This record gives sequence, structure tokens and C-alpha cells, in this order.
Amino acid sequence: MLTSNVPEDDYDPWTTTDIYGVGDRVIYEHRIYESASSGNVGQTPSSTSTSWIDVGPTNRWAMFDEVHTTRTIYDAPISVEIVPNEATTAIALLNLACRSVRIRIMDGTSTVYDETFDMSGSLIGSNWWEYFFGAWIPQTTLLVLELPSYYYGTVLIDIQDSGGSPPTPVSCGVCILGQLRTFSEYDVALGARVGIQDYSRKERNDYGDLILVERAYAKRATMQALLPNILLPVVYETLAEVRATPVVWIGSEEIDPLIIYGFYKTADILIAYPEQSLLEIELEGLT
Repeated sequence: MLTSNVPEDDYDPWTTTDIYGVGDRVIYEHRIYESASSGNVGQTPSSTSTSWIDVGPTNRWAMFDEVHTTRTIYDAPISVEIVPNEATTAIALLNLACRSVRIRIMDGTSTVYDETFDMSGSLIGSNWWEYFFGAWIPQTTLLVLELPSYYYGTVLIDIQDSGGSPPTPVSCGVCILGQLRTFSEYDVALGARVGIQDYSRKERNDYGDLILVERAYAKRATMQALLPNILLPVVYETLAEVRATPVVWIGSEEIDPLIIYGFYKTADILIAYPEQSLLEIELEGLT
């Protein structure tokens, strides 16, 4: 169960009786659909319908879909309340723009967990001039990996602005709750490769002019990590379990490009030593 203070009023809800023309947009099951035909009436919106085009999630639900670049944006602090109905030990918030995040776990009126995280970012440079006049790198990723494993808890997440007037819009691209599974006690080995897959269009017209159309991109990474052989059955079964499931992969908490929300393309385990093996995994993020 999920509630949010972000209104779902992007467009009017779809009805069975209204007649829609080409380009008209409606909300159906937390997604926005655009009519692809005139005289469109009684046709239920869906991604497979020829009468409707699936535009994307509503603003409220953008942070809960499986797309990294769609964001929930609000002119005031975003507050969500989630009842996961299972023990949650980790939360990942990605593509954030905010000043701080408060996370609580409540059991009725009793507080099980309450922590506020500063998201102001870090300074580029290391001198006083940079401190007062230089640029700051905003922190856009928050990983909370040591939550108490509490089955009956309600999770409250407050994504907060700077408190100024007028308030600064805040946003979140991905909100994931789940169980943390650790493959290795160490970060990935040196030599990890990271990059992006850019889906922008770059073409030249008949006059030789280059036309650039900016589109989404996805993170990519190839990592290696040492695994204790005693965990090989668990690691192997976990890889099989999530083979077609988007999850948050954490190569290192300190290096943001090594945090990827997506899936693995290949995963190979080399049983290299009597007590340790080497996992090599290639990851591709969602756009």
C-alpha cells in the first residue's frame, strides 16, 4: 500500500463515455495515455491498444516506475507512506534533487527508526575560494542499507527542500525498498569499467548539418568481486532469481557510477581458489 502527498492531477481520468480526439490525454491506472484516433470512445487505454499511446507514468507514480529518468517533481516536500508487508532492510533513492531526506519506520505510534540525511553535496576543489565561490556537486543518490528488519513497519519518506520562500521544487527518479543481499565483504576489485549507453539521435541532413536530438541514457558497468566459496550456492541462486528483474546493484557506496539500477547482461563465476571465487558481471542500467 502506498500513499503520497503529490496530487495525481496531470490530466482527467479516462471514462468509458467521453469521446476523445487525436492528442487528448487521460490518466488510467496511474499512467498517462494519449489518444491516437478521433472519435475514440469506450476503448480502454493500454500499451497494446492501437487507439492509445502510453506516454508514461503520472507525476505521482514516476518515482515508482522502472525508469530512471522519469522523476516525480513537486513544488513542496514530497512525503510518501509505504506499507511493504515484508521486512525491509534497505532503501535506494536515485536521481534526487533535494536538500535532505528523512526516513522513518513506524509501528503504529511507536518509532522504530528515524534518520535524516543531508543531501547538500560536496565541494569541487579544496581551497577557501572554491568553498565560497566554487561549484558544488549535488548528491543525487541515497542508499540506506542498515534498516532494522521489521516486518510490520510502515515506511515514511520525506524528501525535503531548503525551506526557503518560495519553496524549491524537489524531485526523485527511483524509490526502491527491499532486502539487501551481500555477495562480497569488499568493494569490487580495481579495474572496474563504467560508462553510459546514449540513446540520443545524431544524424546529418542533406546539407551536412548535424542534428542532435537528446534522448535518455543508461549506465553501464563491468565489475569483478571476490566471493567466499561458501556463498556460491546463494549467489548462483540469486543471479538466477533476478535474471529478468530490475534491482539496484552496488559495486561501491562511495563511487556513484558503480551504483546501477538495472539488470545484468552476463555473470560468470570463476572458482579460482580453494576458499574464494571471482565473479565478473556486466550490468546495464534502465533509462
